[in-house]
Amino acid sequence: MDDSIAEIEDELRRICARSIDVGPAHAIRVRDDGDGQAALLGPTRGIDFTWYGSAAKILERLGGLPDNGGPETIRSEFA
Repeated sequence: MDDSIAEIEDELRRICARSIDVGPAHAIRVRDDGDGQAALLGPTRGIDFTWYGSAAKILERLGGLPDNGGPETIRSEFA
């Protein structure tokens, strides 16, 4: 796994946006698309959310979000 993907996962933990934090219908996860690209994905059943881009850009934008902000803060940031 790329270090930036692990860092994004750490940010999702900090923001409290993972399934363990908010349940499967609201969670956001990251997918490594290779070559420095990644995707933020909502649940397969629940609130529709997908954002594709560079892992570095995702990490930068997540870094500006508040602790414990939850998945809605991420969806708003990447809308």
